[in-house]
Amino acid sequence: MKTTQMHPVIGGSRLAKLGAALVLAGVVVSLQAGLVVLDTFGPGDSYDTDPSHVRHLTSAVSPYSYQGVALSFTPTVSGTLEKLTLATGFYSGVDEMVVWVRTDTSLWGGNPPLEIFSAQASAGLQTATSVTQPLLEAGSIYWIIAMPIGSSSDLGWYANDRGFVGSVGSASVLGVSFSTGTLPAVRVEVGAVPEPQTGATLAALGVLGYALWRRVRPMVG
Repeated sequence: MKTTQMHPVIGGSRLAKLGAALVLAGVVVSLQAGLVVLDTFGPGDSYDTDPSHVRHLTSAVSPYSYQGVALSFTPTVSGTLEKLTLATGFYSGVDEMVVWVRTDTSLWGGNPPLEIFSAQASAGLQTATSVTQPLLEAGSIYWIIAMPIGSSSDLGWYANDRGFVGSVGSASVLGVSFSTGTLPAVRVEVGAVPEPQTGATLAALGVLGYALWRRVRPMVG
């Protein structure tokens, strides 16, 4: 049986420097990930379950109607959408809802949604992971719109318990109308776009890793 032996080619101090560089790069990347650009949850992801404060998502067959909830937010940093967390409840009908992330308040027209999530309202506190990971630009306005999917349904989007108040929209067949009220419980997380110095650091480490691999490869046998 042939035994493959690895020959040491990097001195201890050089290996330590390389390890430190890789660790530093890992810290930089981790600090750039999972940035929260909107969060109305309380400590421990708490929220208000008082039925009188919930925002209802309803639908009816006769006469045909539906009502959803719209909420705007403006990121302070640019990043790709990673996660959306909501606190929802189920009261009657079909336990299914759709949540859009949009650049406008159009329900069936306008710009295509950046992301579409579907969920069961009865799940309560739930987090959806973005598949398309669209870029959310700092200073731009985006909209989260939640609607019921089934007919004759009554779902709920729970309010925050921190006293956050703002403009909340009621979405219906007539469009979206806004009023000031308690904001729903929601959190939006993005992955930051790598800064130029971070990209340069990772590129340099990639070159260093390739050079080391070239040195080690001929000595494996």
